[in-house]
Amino acid sequence: MTELLTVHEAAERLGTDVMTLVEIVNVGDIVPAISPKPRVLSGGEVWKNWREIRLSEDDIALFKAEISRRRFEDFKADYSDIYTPDSRPGGRGLDFGPGWTNIVKR
Repeated sequence: MTELLTVHEAAERLGTDVMTLVEIVNVGDIVPAISPKPRVLSGGEVWKNWREIRLSEDDIALFKAEISRRRFEDFKADYSDIYTPDSRPGGRGLDFGPGWTNIVKR
């Protein structure tokens, strides 16, 4: 069996924070190799047991793609001629969820 990474190890490897990974699991975008049981989203069980989350090498690739989607990396590249990041202190970047990307594109 392949070695599984803790949520801390995975976050470090992916260049993100632990709570971002836990949020992805909590909203059900990706279910990693091992996630807390019972997995009751509305009851917040994942949040109570987030230390139990383990990610495989296959999970790392899936989470990397999801993090890229949530950071709007493709969107920013595709629309670099009209999108300029707000680099001022407190700048918020794009202020909508990744599910809205196709609507904004249209």
